[in-house]
Amino acid sequence: MSPAIIKTAAWSSQNYMILNTGKIVVLNTCLSYNLNFESDILLNDVTLSPSTEPMFLGVIIGDKLSFKPHVEFLVSKCNNQLF
Repeated sequence: MSPAIIKTAAWSSQNYMILNTGKIVVLNTCLSYNLNFESDILLNDVTLSPSTEPMFLGVIIGDKLSFKPHVEFLVSKCNNQLF
């Protein structure tokens, strides 16, 4: 397991917070195409799968930290409303 995940789980436990594993999304960000990340991450006996385009507070963020997926979603939604 990643040291960042271990620290986050320990911090939440120390501060009496419960991590909702049903809402946690893993976003691997990298500008290089050659790096491989862990395919699945285990947290509290629940497997967290990575997502390439998670939604955070209504905004879709791409794995290259761009808003292109969000803009494409909005254009598609507007076109559906207009036509």
